[in-house]
Amino acid sequence: MGRYRGKLQSEREELLKPKASIGLGALFCCQIEGEPEWFFFAGKAGGQVIETECGAVTVITPQSPLAARLRGLKAGARFRLANGNSGTIISIE
Repeated sequence: MGRYRGKLQSEREELLKPKASIGLGALFCCQIEGEPEWFFFAGKAGGQVIETECGAVTVITPQSPLAARLRGLKAGARFRLANGNSGTIISIE
């Protein structure tokens, strides 16, 4: 049991580290067509919208088209979505 606890603790610590680019565990803000939108990159539960004091946060997963376009990008990067809309990554936490 101790071996698994150590591995889980290590993975938890990795997920809680500040992110330099978009990937699993990242909370990030994009400006899409002039509007700021917050996202959380999770392993599961994609498509849910979590209401917070600061506004809505949409959960995305590695399987989502948005995650596929944004994974690995850094703050300031510009991107284009499949529907033709463009955006910029404002911040990553």
